[in-house]
Amino acid sequence: MSLLVNCGFELPAAAAGSFVLRAPGQDVGGWLVFGGAGNVGAFNTAYTYSGLSWPAQEGAQTLDLTGNSNTATGVSQAVVTLPGEEYELSFWLGNIVDSGATYGVESTVSVLVNGSEILKPTNAEGAGTSTVAWRQFV
Repeated sequence: MSLLVNCGFELPAAAAGSFVLRAPGQDVGGWLVFGGAGNVGAFNTAYTYSGLSWPAQEGAQTLDLTGNSNTATGVSQAVVTLPGEEYELSFWLGNIVDSGATYGVESTVSVLVNGSEILKPTNAEGAGTSTVAWRQFV
């Protein structure tokens, strides 16, 4: 059972082959966008650009944490936990490398709990592909 809502970033729903952008302070289906000037993008799994595609690991959408601004933005969600209990976080991190160097060569996220970084995973498996390479982190 997940304590998080909208884990697959299915909301807000993007039209087929399109995306929905959200700026810091805006809501992404229960997640709050934060960070500097920029945005995050909820991409429909049928979205393509310059021969690249972003199929979802699961469901119909993905969330691009750099949106179309290519800036360090993120999403957060408050979760009620119990003192002394252990919790497991599992998520998929996608990577795609554009030969035109529009995107970086790796995807890295910072996982924060109460403002402190607890994990900083990186996925660099998208080189040489035209679609997102997914990697699970637990």
